[in-house]
Amino acid sequence: MRLPASAAIPVFSLSLLCQAAAAAEIPATSKIDAVTVYRSGAQVSRLVRQEIDAGSHTLVIKDLPAQAILGSIRVEGKADGDLRIGAVDTKRVSVLSEEAQARDDERKELEEELERLSDAMDQLRAEIETREAQKSLITNLTSLPQQPAPAGGGTANHDWARILDLIGRSMADIHGGIMQSRIAMRELGEKIEDVKKRLSALAPKQEQRTEVRVSVEAGGDVNADLIIKYQVGNASWRAQYDARLDTGSAEKPAALLLTRRATIQQVTGEAWHDVALSLSTSQPSGQSSAPELMPLTVDFKRPAPVPYASAARSRSSQELRQAAPEALRDEATQKIGGGLMSSAPAQAVVETSGHLERMAFQASFGVPGRVTVENTGEAKRVKLDDQKVSPKLNVRTVPRRDTNAYLYANIEMPNSAPYLAGPVSLFRDGSFVGMGQLPDLAPGADHELGFGSDPSVVVKYHILAEKRGETGIISSSSTDQRNFRIEIANQHGRPIDVVLIDQMPVSLNEKITVDLLGPTSPTERNYKEKRGLLAWEFPLKAAEKRTVTFGYTVAWPVDQDIDFDYRR
Repeated sequence: MRLPASAAIPVFSLSLLCQAAAAAEIPATSKIDAVTVYRSGAQVSRLVRQEIDAGSHTLVIKDLPAQAILGSIRVEGKADGDLRIGAVDTKRVSVLSEEAQARDDERKELEEELERLSDAMDQLRAEIETREAQKSLITNLTSLPQQPAPAGGGTANHDWARILDLIGRSMADIHGGIMQSRIAMRELGEKIEDVKKRLSALAPKQEQRTEVRVSVEAGGDVNADLIIKYQVGNASWRAQYDARLDTGSAEKPAALLLTRRATIQQVTGEAWHDVALSLSTSQPSGQSSAPELMPLTVDFKRPAPVPYASAARSRSSQELRQAAPEALRDEATQKIGGGLMSSAPAQAVVETSGHLERMAFQASFGVPGRVTVENTGEAKRVKLDDQKVSPKLNVRTVPRRDTNAYLYANIEMPNSAPYLAGPVSLFRDGSFVGMGQLPDLAPGADHELGFGSDPSVVVKYHILAEKRGETGIISSSSTDQRNFRIEIANQHGRPIDVVLIDQMPVSLNEKITVDLLGPTSPTERNYKEKRGLLAWEFPLKAAEKRTVTFGYTVAWPVDQDIDFDYRR
């Protein structure tokens, strides 16, 4: 029965709480209906659908996992009549495992089979006893010829040939029957042992669960939907992305499809079967407020304190032994008076309200449809959304290290939701080119992704000069001069923006000077706030070539040596 959304369940009054002690217990079962997974941990919502008669009752639900955090358990719901929720008690309990319950029928069948085999074994034992009795009787018949003649002098008239033949045939039948029964007993014994082993494997297993006892008061017969919410650890999700770049052409602009995916893992003690799943970027267990700074003071140094041993020399050992217990007692009294062992009246435990950490990167994603995530730790991958963006393409080259030009797409992140850090699979014109990494990015943030080398942009690097010498009338300085020429050709059928990066030395001593040379001045010095990096940024038309020529001179005192160090 579908319940009206307006029929919310109020909280018990104090009088109803008192009545709950004598309330009838109603065993209830729950089913996981929805799960919200955080970056670490999850909130699980279980649905309890229950018919409740008028009066006071206690619903007993024992199917929550042992990993449920007791302090996080909340109960809410709705009903089609007057229903109020009172006390909610929780504890850990041992119950028969679901697997053991599922195998109960199999276990009963094996017990019945063991009983049948045991009855058959008893029957074979009885047959052997009967044949052993027959064997004893026939053995007695063989002693007849040796018995004395009857009284009165007569002679017994026996057909001994027939009697002996009968005895022989009977003994053979009896021995054969006993042998067959023993063989059958051996086979039955093996079957009994096999059944016992199977029964042992199906022995009921206990597992730890969380029991929730909900006190309710119904003003009449009602149908209720109760939701039990609780937090668990050992669950998480991680972002993954696909970036598919269509480089376009002279007539068609470049386009990029950014697909957001998620990898979900959980080992919470229960499988999430066919649940409504949502993924939250918040971190409920994280720090919720900024740290506090303590006052920082400055003062003159104080004299060092006198060591304890020196200060104690003026007191006798006996005085120290007497003083120590008093001090310890005072300290213990202070701790007990202000701690958990205080004699102050006990207060009822008040559940504090939960909170979510408010971050710049926060959103909740509803996974389409209903999803199953097993309790195995194996990754479950789901797709969240697709976003189309218009990238600005450029090539970047660092010919001092690598004469390849690399294609980059500069994008403005969509305004749909924050993007969490995660790996990104890069595709260019349908081909996989490698893996990248996306940092935490707010909506609207600018970011660039590299899509591998671009063979249609050809770069050549030439060292024109490397020479050392001395300057000044009396050779007061040593010099190191180097000159370079870099040629870049665009073989695309459309224009492309180029970023050329090189470097010049950075002096760490005022006696060492570095001067930039050459006709082609860089667009930016200290590129991306890195000292000594030079960048030339320019567009290249289709089939256009550009040459960058530059160099530098380093001068230092002639009586000293210098060292170029790329690590600084």
